[in-house]
Amino acid sequence: MNHTYSYQKEYLLRDGEPWFPVMGEFHFSRYKEEFWEESLRKMKAGGVAIVSTYVFWNHHEEVEGKFRFDGCRNIGKFTALCKKVGLPLFLRIGPWCHGEARNGGFPDWLLEKDIPLRRDDDSYLFYVERFWAKLEE
Repeated sequence: MNHTYSYQKEYLLRDGEPWFPVMGEFHFSRYKEEFWEESLRKMKAGGVAIVSTYVFWNHHEEVEGKFRFDGCRNIGKFTALCKKVGLPLFLRIGPWCHGEARNGGFPDWLLEKDIPLRRDDDSYLFYVERFWAKLEE
């Protein structure tokens, strides 16, 4: 469903009606996929209007060059469930994440390389862009 968004001095508007968006965090890759839909429905019932999730790099590329998007890592399935339940999704793709993840979500193999991380450095950005390209597929 397409919505129109606007604002007034005191509040936001969605489809011309006052709207106070509440965002709730749900880390799909930390949860069994069979419980995703139930959990999303509980969040919505509790007043959450938008679901936010980290895409932890170290959950998807534990071994360099071997990407996994199966099981609890299935971001496509999670995205589809958010749409089914009626919760807009805010993806936090990093590459570095503030989600209480070891190494900020960086894979161990990346830390073993002698490259500067979290900088505008070509050797680092090569790996970041490769990860992001896999997310787009």
